[in-house]
Amino acid sequence: MKKVILIISLIIFGLSNSYATHIRAGEITARRLGCSGLTYEFTLTAYRDTGSDILFGNGEFNFGDGESIMLNPDGFNRKEIIDDEIELVEFKIEHTYSSNGDYTVSYVEDFRNVGIINMSNSGSVSFYVETIIRIDPFFGCNSTPVFLIPPVDKGAVGVLFYHNPGAFDINGDSIAFKMVTPQSREGVDVPNFRSPEVAAGGQNSQQTGPATLTLDEILGDLIWDAPGMKGEFNIAFIAEEWRKISGEWRFLGSVTRDMQ
Repeated sequence: MKKVILIISLIIFGLSNSYATHIRAGEITARRLGCSGLTYEFTLTAYRDTGSDILFGNGEFNFGDGESIMLNPDGFNRKEIIDDEIELVEFKIEHTYSSNGDYTVSYVEDFRNVGIINMSNSGSVSFYVETIIRIDPFFGCNSTPVFLIPPVDKGAVGVLFYHNPGAFDINGDSIAFKMVTPQSREGVDVPNFRSPEVAAGGQNSQQTGPATLTLDEILGDLIWDAPGMKGEFNIAFIAEEWRKISGEWRFLGSVTRDMQ
């Protein structure tokens, strides 16, 4: 089973330009290069605010086996504008493991956007994503899920917000979703995190009760009914990947996405 952690920074219309920063979103995906070896190609996909002069790629990429590298912003494999003031930046990195096992592959870079409402001091909180891969002959050859929908959704105050990341698994494994708290480093939650519907308050879109935030465990549909104020908000959720082997469901690993 793979976990895909998706950290979503929801932007509600009306956000002032003073909140523009460079890191908007990102995730690490892994592709095994041949089932007979232990070499993986990792793809770090990031989304940058072009309103900032700060380039993405000044962080540490850790392979989870005691080895890590520092990225260079000029070492990208792909870069393109995909939406209004949103630039996609992609790095591809190969690594060979010495043995089977579970590995937490991660990337950390300073810092998150200034002014994120549902955490404290976001401008001094690191951006962190991780992917856990499980190398085990019993589970067979495996690659992580990918996301077919870029994290560029925006919401409006008082209007139901919907997002689905379009998770797809090339191996045909099952994916289940659940919410978690965003992190700044491995095992470290961002400070004073509050769920967006709590931080923003307000009523649902039908004005029949307080705002709610739900995540469909099977489909991955994230619904905020409805944003109560303008601003940027972070949400994290995991998409767990399961594979049925000999009649029993097995967990395969995890992926983290941070999305704005």
